[in-house]
Amino acid sequence: MKKYKDMRFALIFGVLAALMAVLGMVLLACGDKTRGIIMLVLTCLAMFMISLRYDNMMDETCLILVTWKYVYITARVIEYGQIVKVGRTGKYKITVTYRDPGKGVKTANVYTFKGDDFMRDFQLMSTQWKNRKEIRRMDRKARRAARRAEREERNG
Repeated sequence: MKKYKDMRFALIFGVLAALMAVLGMVLLACGDKTRGIIMLVLTCLAMFMISLRYDNMMDETCLILVTWKYVYITARVIEYGQIVKVGRTGKYKITVTYRDPGKGVKTANVYTFKGDDFMRDFQLMSTQWKNRKEIRRMDRKARRAARRAEREERNG
């Protein structure tokens, strides 16, 4: 499984952590120790959130993207068979076009710090997925042929 940090969340929480750290230091300097300590604890929490969550992931069977939905964050699971097109539109921006069952064709934007690595790994994972799918199809054909031959042998 490959993981790629979502750039938007890292930047938002990074700026938030920096602002809270500055505000915590100002509050401590002004003599308001309780609020200053609370702000520094919240700064640590924001830094912890940066290091822990909001990864776009690639698995052997699917692509898991973190997306914004107005005011909340959701993870979207897209199987490689649903993906229509993947293209790089900027240094950090990757556009994934996919078929959403019942909703038609949709587009998701992926913002990652390592766009080149993301595209290379996506090509590798999707090729492996297609190869496994082809092998399973060939195995099914071979099993059907073996069963047919076995039936003919018993009947003939």
